[in-house]
Amino acid sequence: MNQKYFILFAWLVFLFIIHVKAHSFCEYPRSSCFPSGQGCNNDYSACGAQIESASWEDYDKPMETPLVCTYDQQDRYTYLNITVRVPDSAAGGPEALGHFTFSDDDGNSDRLLGGGLFLNGVECPNNNKPASKTYTSLWLISRADKPNNVWADVWISIYWGCKGEKCASEDVHKRIWVP
Repeated sequence: MNQKYFILFAWLVFLFIIHVKAHSFCEYPRSSCFPSGQGCNNDYSACGAQIESASWEDYDKPMETPLVCTYDQQDRYTYLNITVRVPDSAAGGPEALGHFTFSDDDGNSDRLLGGGLFLNGVECPNNNKPASKTYTSLWLISRADKPNNVWADVWISIYWGCKGEKCASEDVHKRIWVP
């Protein structure tokens, strides 16, 4: 008899874990193409992309993000707010981001983007080129991963000057103090 209750209990725990995980992460929007980085200092563009700023912020309500997020009801939502810039010589602004990760000296880390994702009003393939050299976006993170009073590192690939799926690209890093 005890075995029957144990199996039922294990099944309920399993369903609870699936439910919690299903509501705590963001998915890529559906897309038919992804940016292909060609590097920089070549036919695509000069180098010089950078992370202008990065900060972790709490909000009272869910905010718009480039990914399709499902939210559980919470009292606070934590986001990584990042602003990236393309080189001044670039024609247009950032068109895609990719390989977006962060970590801190306390061992917290998260990978927010694997491969590249077109954003900033750009859908592949089209000729819509953003005019601004900067792009700011919010990325939902787990509150448990939020750095606090520690040095943190942010890595991201920035894509611009795209011709179809092929884009100038640069992998950039920024180390910041998070109060």
